[in-house]
Amino acid sequence: MTKLVSLLANHRDTLVRYFEKNATPLRRYEAAEDLAQGVHLHAIKHGERFEYQGEPQFIGWLLALARQHLSDRIAHWKALKRDAGPMLRITFSGAGIEPPATETGPVTHASRNEQIQRATLAMAGLPARDRALVRMMSAGLDIEAIASSLNISPAAAQRARLRAMERFRKVYALIRDA
Repeated sequence: MTKLVSLLANHRDTLVRYFEKNATPLRRYEAAEDLAQGVHLHAIKHGERFEYQGEPQFIGWLLALARQHLSDRIAHWKALKRDAGPMLRITFSGAGIEPPATETGPVTHASRNEQIQRATLAMAGLPARDRALVRMMSAGLDIEAIASSLNISPAAAQRARLRAMERFRKVYALIRDA
């Protein structure tokens, strides 16, 4: 394991350069350094299967991990972006989320894309349970269905839903005002 850690440290720049060159779709969400860190975490987590067979093989293995990590992160952000549209229909006072426009055009399209991007980032900043609650609410589930899916009482589901929506609103506002 010590050998793996030192090899990863020695080749960190290789990973960062790989992501700077190939991670264009993710640049607005994640830095190349963060993506490289994700590969390092994956490599260390599965380090017991690592067997050093030379420098060229190690770099090939590392870049294969990087390609897989890049693919996983793109899929992650696309899924969040797909789910962000219905969340924009949720309106609260002070949230800064505009209602859907009645007209279409380049400015409206650009504005909606910015809102979806903010909502996607806001969802990514929430804990898993809060993300699930916001998704359930944006999907139109009632409190009884939410309570049933979480195995809690309707009163507890209502409180959890309100807290999740408040957190979503605050994270969205932070991103909007950044």
